[in-house]
Amino acid sequence: HTSQEAHTHPSRQMLNAFNAVSEEESLFRVPPWANPYLLGSVILSVGQHLLVLAVPALQEAFGVAWLGKAEWAVVLLLCLPVVVLEEVLKGAAR
Repeated sequence: HTSQEAHTHPSRQMLNAFNAVSEEESLFRVPPWANPYLLGSVILSVGQHLLVLAVPALQEAFGVAWLGKAEWAVVLLLCLPVVVLEEVLKGAAR
């Protein structure tokens, strides 16, 4: 795995969790903070992810490296289609 792949999967899953707040309503109508438990768990998960990325001993243990701005941009671009696709599917179902 490349570092980008290691970062893309958890990031995509966090965005997908936000999409799961409502099976029918748009993420823009039912925001992530509508479910404080989900929001808290995502914040905790992202915090752990960032901790692994920021601490050199953890970077070595997990075989990851901090990404530069361009690499983070790629991660975001690879994750955004999850949100767009889910919004399209929710819209089609309504």
